[in-house]
Order: sequence, then C-alpha cells, then structure tokens
Amino acid sequence: MTARAMLWAAMLGMLAIRSVVLQAAVVLTMALLVFAVERTFVR
Repeated sequence: MTARAMLWAAMLGMLAIRSVVLQAAVVLTMALLVFAVERTFVR
C-alpha cells in the first residue's frame, strides 16, 4: 500500500467510526425519549 492509499483508508475508517458513533447516539436518545414518554403515560 502506498502512503496515499493508507491516508485514504485512515480517512474512510475515521468517517465510518464517526457515523457509527452518531448512529449509536441517535438510537440511545430515541430509546431514552420512548422510555420517558412511556413512564409519563403509565402514570
């Protein structure tokens, strides 16, 4: 692998990791919202 190919691979890896982290954060916030709504309506 050349230096340029390694640089591209590192950039793509960083982007993939960042998107995965963003998706996990969105799923967690949605789950928390659903949990809070269910608790308020159960009362």
